[in-house]
Amino acid sequence: MRKKIKQFVFGPEQPTQIVPPSPSYQRLSPDLQREIIEDAAAGRVYTIKEIQALMRCSYATARERVMKEPGVILYGDPRIPHCVFRNMIIRYTRGARLNPVVAS
Repeated sequence: MRKKIKQFVFGPEQPTQIVPPSPSYQRLSPDLQREIIEDAAAGRVYTIKEIQALMRCSYATARERVMKEPGVILYGDPRIPHCVFRNMIIRYTRGARLNPVVAS
């Protein structure tokens, strides 16, 4: 019984295989690759639900926008490192112009 529980919790006893990075990750600049690794190691990652709340949009819209981004960690539920989210927001707001309201 303990063996079955151990296999359920920890998985079958097989040597772990290192998954090679995806081709889209290889196209990223070395600086962005380093930032992604640092953000993931420090725990500065977002889920799609958190992105949805931050961007104030629907879940489907947030997922569609996030899944197009290079650098998203696709292991289980997608995780979005902070630097990827920051670059995404900068790109989406680049065309937006802020016109101050002038009182007359």
